[in-house]
Amino acid sequence: MQSPSSPTVSEISSMHSVVEKGSMMDVPLNNQEKQPSSDSESAPEFPDGGLHAWLTVFGAASLLFGTFGIAASYGVFQAYYEETLSVGTPNSLISFVGAFQVCIVQFGGIFVGHVWDTTGLKYLLPFSAASALIALFTLSICQPGANHFYQILLSQAVLFGIASCMAFSIALAICSHWFAKKRGTAMGIVVAGSSLGGIFIPLIFTKVLSVAGFGWAVRTIACITALCYIIAFLTLRTRLPFKKTRPLSHSVDLSAFKDWAFVLMSIGSLFLIAGFPIPYFYMEVFANYYGVNPNIAKNLVTISNAAGFFGRISSGMLGDKFGKFNSVIPIALCCSLLCFLPWTLATGNGAALIVFAIFFGALSGSIVSLTPAAIVDISPRERVGARLGTHLAIVSIGSVTGPVIAGMIGAQLNPNSIRGVTLFSGSLFAVGSIFIIAARMSLTRSLTARR
Repeated sequence: MQSPSSPTVSEISSMHSVVEKGSMMDVPLNNQEKQPSSDSESAPEFPDGGLHAWLTVFGAASLLFGTFGIAASYGVFQAYYEETLSVGTPNSLISFVGAFQVCIVQFGGIFVGHVWDTTGLKYLLPFSAASALIALFTLSICQPGANHFYQILLSQAVLFGIASCMAFSIALAICSHWFAKKRGTAMGIVVAGSSLGGIFIPLIFTKVLSVAGFGWAVRTIACITALCYIIAFLTLRTRLPFKKTRPLSHSVDLSAFKDWAFVLMSIGSLFLIAGFPIPYFYMEVFANYYGVNPNIAKNLVTISNAAGFFGRISSGMLGDKFGKFNSVIPIALCCSLLCFLPWTLATGNGAALIVFAIFFGALSGSIVSLTPAAIVDISPRERVGARLGTHLAIVSIGSVTGPVIAGMIGAQLNPNSIRGVTLFSGSLFAVGSIFIIAARMSLTRSLTARR
């Protein structure tokens, strides 16, 4: 099982990118907000291609592969902790490790964005690399047993969460230095790096784990992460000037709470992000409980992440064509139905679980990208960065509470508790959908409006 991407991610994916686009460089955020300009004026400012631009995209995607890809793979770690390394540790505490990583990525973006605005890569990239590698190598020597679980909490949740937050912000924000018209394409490629990490890292971890044990499995992943950072150091380049100073208070916009569309959308997103990681965390655990073929059970979240790869790429196109609110509402409702029906009724059926993993991965991957994009659409342009910072702070609450409450419901594995977790996840998506419908209706009652 793995945690989402991502969050996330988008995760959560467009969250931090739009913060930087709105607050740092004062460039248009989408086609609707662009001011008329000639090609001669825009071409020198944003290359929208070229060797250096695409190398930067490659480096950013590599950075997310080696950091957020691991955060998106937490499910395989959780299964091993519950069954082997940390037997006796409450499920809710084990879930908290993966959830807290996502929370740090979301909430910490407020502070990381402030550093990026003034210094760029200078401090963030080296500190992120050092934090990630120290976190992974200390994780590899964590002692077994419930009494030592705090070591995993500190290394994987706190330190690696901080490293992932910095890497995530860097990877998404730096695209705004090189792309304007093709920014959506560039961002899709970068975010796909985390999805690819969520596909391959669990496979590598599981293979090495069976042969050489937990310590060497984590150290192998650390070597992959180190290679990704080397690629990032060699390819990432900034080209626009940074501000000398920026008050930290500008990262939060309290006036946003006077905007009903913003408030309702943020509350709805909180519920969606609370429900989003639960299937990733528990698909494998529940499948193992019901005796599903191990080759199917251990690959369920990898399958889901593979489907999410396409969901994240296609979400931007859906939002551009039909509107962000119009796109996220039916997707969230479908995620709710998937949890209520296929996951609840087929927890012990391998073939049905594969179908659930594919559809849930593809649909849920879109949510992480579309919800922050919707916030951008309804925010005043001069305050879009602060609005997103405020939105992320609200959403981060759900990324922690959802999986932890699910862990408490499923503390004792049995059919009733498993059913409780699946229904809880579906309910979170349903409630979130209601709030987002209300947010859209506060903007316009027209069913055909592109919102």
